[in-house]
Formats: sequence, C-alpha cells, structure tokens
Amino acid sequence: MRIILFINFTLTLTLLMSPLSAGAKESTFEKAIARGLAAIEEQETATAVTEFQLALAERPDDPMTVLYLGIAQNQAKYPEAETTLKRALLLNPESPRTNLELAILYLRRNLSDEASDYLDTVQRTAPKSAEAEKARELLRELKENKTKNRWWARLQTGMQYDTNVLVNATDAPLPPGFARKSDWRGVINGSVGVKLLSTASFDLSLAGTIYQSLHTVLSEFDVFQPSGELNLRYRLSPAASFKATYGFDYLALGTHPFATDQNFQIGGQYMTTGGHTTSLEYRLRSAAYRNSDLFPTNTDRSGETHFVGLTQYLQMTKYLVARVGYGHEEDVSRQKYWQFSGNRGLAGVTIRLPYRLTADLSGEFNHRDYGAAYPSLGVTRRDNSWSGSSLLSYSVTDQFSLTAGYYYAANGSNIASFDYTRGITTLFAQVRF
Repeated sequence: MRIILFINFTLTLTLLMSPLSAGAKESTFEKAIARGLAAIEEQETATAVTEFQLALAERPDDPMTVLYLGIAQNQAKYPEAETTLKRALLLNPESPRTNLELAILYLRRNLSDEASDYLDTVQRTAPKSAEAEKARELLRELKENKTKNRWWARLQTGMQYDTNVLVNATDAPLPPGFARKSDWRGVINGSVGVKLLSTASFDLSLAGTIYQSLHTVLSEFDVFQPSGELNLRYRLSPAASFKATYGFDYLALGTHPFATDQNFQIGGQYMTTGGHTTSLEYRLRSAAYRNSDLFPTNTDRSGETHFVGLTQYLQMTKYLVARVGYGHEEDVSRQKYWQFSGNRGLAGVTIRLPYRLTADLSGEFNHRDYGAAYPSLGVTRRDNSWSGSSLLSYSVTDQFSLTAGYYYAANGSNIASFDYTRGITTLFAQVRF
C-alpha cells in the first residue's frame, strides 16, 4: 500500500507540473496522457493502460509515455510491465523514476538482487530526490530480509505415460526379459538454491537438483539423477547481461550407474527497445558412460559435445512471445561411429491466456551426420528427427501451479534399427518456496 501511495503522489505532482495544467492547447496525445494519469489516480489501471497505449500510438518513442504505460501495467500486474519499463530505461537509462519502478516490480516477484541494482542506481543518479528516499527505505527493508531471501526451493511431482521407454525402433527386438516398452511412471523432481554472493551487477549462486522416476513395470529403466550447478551472472547494462554455468550430474538407470556428465556454458542476452531479446550461448558437455548388462558397449559413447546456439525471442503482443533459433553441435566420442555433426532449428510460442493460464507450443528439427560406418552394417548413419510439445499451465497461486503436456518425437534414419517414435503425456504439480 505504501508503494502505491508513493506512486500516486508522485504522479499527481507530475500532472500538476505538466504543461497540460497550464492551459496548453490539448492534442489527442495530451488528452490521452491526462486521462491516463487521472485513471491511475483513481486506481483504474486497466483504463490507464489503454490511454497510454493510445498516446504511444501518436508518439511511439516518447520516454515519459513509455514510463507511464509501464507504471500502469506494473500496478495492474501485467506480465509485459517488465518489457515496457526496460524499454523506458533504454530511452532514459538514468531516470530515477524508471529505476524505482523496476525495483518495485522485482520486489513484487521476490527478486531482491535485481531490485537492489535498480535501487542503487536511483540513489546514485538522484541522491536528493523523493525516489532516492523511497529507494533507501526499500533497501533497509531488503537488508533486514537478506538472509531469508538468499534461499529458494522447488518441488515438482506427477505422472507420465511414455509410449517408448526403451526408445526402440518399431520392429527392433527388445532386450532379454522385457516384454513391452510403454509404461507409466511417477516423477519427483526437487531443487534448492542459494545466493553465495550478490552485488549491484554480479551474482554467484549454487543450486542442487534430485530427479527420480519410478516405472510401474520397467523398473530397470527408473532414472535417478542428482546434479549441481554453480552460476555466475554479470549485468553489463540494463539491456545486456552475461552468464556462465558449471554443472555436474550423475545418472543411474535402475540400480546401475549409467553416466556422469560435466557441463560448462557461457552466453549473453541483449534486449532491444521493442522488448525483443537475442540470446547467444556456447555449451560444452563431457560425458563418461558406464557399461552394464543391458548396455555392454556403453563406454564407446564417452566423449565431448560442443554446441553453439542463437535464439531470438519476439514480443509479438502483450499476450504472445514467439521464439526461433538455430544451433550447431559437434560430438567427439571414443568410437567414430558414435561421433556426429548436427544442426537443429526450433520455433515456439508462449501465450498468456485468461484465468491464470499459460500455453506453450514448440517444435524442433534435428539433423545428424555420423562419423563412420556402424559396426556389422557397413553403413554410415544419418538421422533426421522431429519433435514437438504442447504445455498448458494453471497458476493456482503465485507459488503453486499445475501443468499438463504432451511431447512427441519421431526419428528417421538410414539404418532401420534407429527409426523410432515416442509420445509422453505429462501431468505435474509444482510448488515454489
């Protein structure tokens, strides 16, 4: 409530000091601004959003109008408020009001480190302003809760039905002792993380995850996978950031060790004034596979995989974000017939629906050329795979959500034993702390 009163007070001052109140001749633009400010005073935020959008149609790059729209969207808790406010910041990077509003947005999302960065900027750029006084108050409150806000946790659980647990070709024989390859499984996935170090532009965090699947029939294919990550993020500017991650995980299939992985990732993001984001990343995966009765030559797959990917996120409307991407990967395995060179393309959309619903649709194409003839067949393998997924999530509260989804994949190969199709139906519940 104190935050809302502060916003309304400063907006009232803006209105009184504006040329509008001095009797200036009103244009369509000025009338829309005046109506929008009045609507915010009356806490009619949806009306204010509409008026400021009308004003922006007249002057698309007016910094104050973009800011007003972001404030109205933030008060209405519209998800696009972040994009609008960051656009306002790009138009005027040292605006104390814009930095304060972004801090308020991140505080509402319990993202204290992000909020602190913007509060620090307010104090630095306008130390004697009303915004700076509010920033100091919020920083004092953040400091009191610093220990509590360092930790986060998530628990996800549910059921899946998998039509091809063993990922076998349609006519390929199953391993001895297995009469079918479709099955139900329960899934438990828990994560916990902690911020080790946080400054105005630098974050260092540690996270751990445990994944466990339990099949109804095919228990030899239960997956147990503990993993850990060390994450570094550096904000170069309000629009650009850099991230580096080191990860380690262990995977057991049934009761037998299957593989250990080390992963290293670096990447960067840049947001344009239109809310579009470009992401570039490089990933290195070093995998050590283990032999077992079911997979007696598994160690032949051990090696390294290098991946470079570029993804473009497009803010099409306030309810729809589209994404397209391309990636190239090179695998160097112990045996050349497991090595490959591949290219992949992806596309997808995320749609915000009424009633706290979110839909996500995505598809991917992957082509791989392998490095040598497959043993006993004398043929060098080439694969083309297609996959697609659809997810529908319902946010019961800000901390609890339900998700239903379906994933389908089809792999076509010049070696028939590597042809397969797979469908996975999912129903999950997730709680965040």
